[in-house]
Amino acid sequence: MWKNLKLGPRFVVSLMIISLIPLAIISFTNYFYSKYQIEQRTRGNLQSVNESRVLHINHFVQLRQEQAKQLAGTYLIRQLHESGVNHPEVIRSIQDDIESVFYELKTKPRSDYKFIDRESDIANISVWDIHGNIIANTNRRLIGEKEPFTFLQILYEKGAYFKGFEKDPLTGEKYLTILEGIRNWDTDNYSGVVLLKAKAVLLNAITSDREGLPDRAETYIVDNEYRMITESRFVKDAVLNLKVNTAATRACFQGTKSPYLYKNYEGRLVLGVEKYLPDQGWCVVTETDAVEAFAPVRVFRNLILIIVGALLFLIMMFVNFSKHAILGPIMDLRNASLKIAKGNYDVAVPIKAKDELGELTEAFNIMARNLSAARAELAEKNKQLEEQKKLLEKVNQELDSFVYTASHDLRAPLRGIASFAEFLKEDYNSKLDAEGQDYVDEIQKGAKRLTTLIEDLLTLSRISRIKNPYESVKTGELVAEIVERIKFDVQEHKVDLKVQPDMPAVYCDRIKIGEVFLNLINNAIKFSSKNTKENPRVEVGWTDDSDVYKFFVRDNGIGIDPKFHDQIFGIFKRLHTEKEYAGSGAGLSIVKRVVDDHLGKVWVESQPGQGSTFFFTVPKNLKDASG
Repeated sequence: MWKNLKLGPRFVVSLMIISLIPLAIISFTNYFYSKYQIEQRTRGNLQSVNESRVLHINHFVQLRQEQAKQLAGTYLIRQLHESGVNHPEVIRSIQDDIESVFYELKTKPRSDYKFIDRESDIANISVWDIHGNIIANTNRRLIGEKEPFTFLQILYEKGAYFKGFEKDPLTGEKYLTILEGIRNWDTDNYSGVVLLKAKAVLLNAITSDREGLPDRAETYIVDNEYRMITESRFVKDAVLNLKVNTAATRACFQGTKSPYLYKNYEGRLVLGVEKYLPDQGWCVVTETDAVEAFAPVRVFRNLILIIVGALLFLIMMFVNFSKHAILGPIMDLRNASLKIAKGNYDVAVPIKAKDELGELTEAFNIMARNLSAARAELAEKNKQLEEQKKLLEKVNQELDSFVYTASHDLRAPLRGIASFAEFLKEDYNSKLDAEGQDYVDEIQKGAKRLTTLIEDLLTLSRISRIKNPYESVKTGELVAEIVERIKFDVQEHKVDLKVQPDMPAVYCDRIKIGEVFLNLINNAIKFSSKNTKENPRVEVGWTDDSDVYKFFVRDNGIGIDPKFHDQIFGIFKRLHTEKEYAGSGAGLSIVKRVVDDHLGKVWVESQPGQGSTFFFTVPKNLKDASG
């Protein structure tokens, strides 16, 4: 989009950006710093309040545990027998004792701590025997009831045990329950349990204190089932009915890093802190509305927007004024350039000032005159190059025609020479002396070498001149046909030839790609057969390499020095004498020409004595590229 803008708008926008960037950096730095400071102060305040509430809750629980321990340690209650069989007189004495204690707690505060005992938070005292039977209770209607005695093992391990916030299964009322085991006075074995049920509403007295909190802040407690166990300021009847599964409570119970900004149980964005109480299995949360906390930051942000808007207006006025003075000459140069682009070089831009833009205009006019002169010269050069190109094409065609004709015409005389040499060797061999027989052998070898050379020249000429149709070729079937053609060479040289299965179908010239495989496999057989250290091996395979198919022919022959890797693909380039390895040296040049015509690449990876691997690629999208 920026590239498509005209110079005028780009000039305006650029100046505005350059002007506004420093202001934006300063303004937003102050904005985010102020926000960070407010956030830190708010979190610190919430942390302080939350720690205070946690201290009150822990003090309350510890006081109740101490009361339960003192009550369970009295002589009368410790007369409870560990067998569960108790004399009626003992039970009566225990009932009188807990009623006396309960009456005293109801009429006289037990603490000066303002959140704990205004009258007394103890709502019920009961004593259970070892079987879970209620043998004494300040609510006499519950005497004789029985509950499952599932927490005795916890008492063995912990002593006084805070059972937590729950509904009494017998009355349905909400209590905070403290349990303490009773040990028989004589045997010191467990003989029962003392239960203190404190008013659950006391927690609300602790969490609802507003001191040190903003208007839309609150403190509440969540149990390990994510239930709220204190009243909410914003949701009615929340106790045990409201699930508080937020990022903060999950972090609290899971022991992970706590988020500072999250959505609360109402879906509002809040700043909050939390504290886990391991003994109670509670999470104490203090949070405040984020909108309220960041209100000062929004005021500062609005002030920044007003200032930026005013400066933007002033900058636009300045830019509009300067645009005509600066861009006018530039637009004149632009219009002249468009005329030159259309082929009109006879243009001249008027010079309106003697500043740098004036100098640029003068230089442009000189350039236009030089371009006009260069254009005429270039046209003449192009005409000469075109004539040379046509001459080279004609010469190449004549050269190809000559190579083809000469090679084709030489085949018949060579066949005659080879036939007469064979005739001499078969019919006159006994009449020739040793020297004559050597001459005949040399004639046969020379004829064979010339025949190979001519065949390679014809192949090169055919590849250059003949354009076969492209088609989808199954390379596995193509390689199988080639292997069948050369099976006698494979058997003669005792080569272990393996072809990788499932070779792909490619879009190509079947005949020419066949020449590539044939030349590479023949070379591999020829050079691996000279391996005296191990049995000759040749492998033909492929890999799927992104947007091309990569084929390879690998042998364990004599290898090639890396300094010759690029040379061997030249026409008639040989690294060995013909006595060592037969052939004209044209095979790899044929391979390279075919692969180049298919828009692929060919190369070799080899080291002396370590075999060679020849690679070539065929593009997957060759059908699209070839039209």
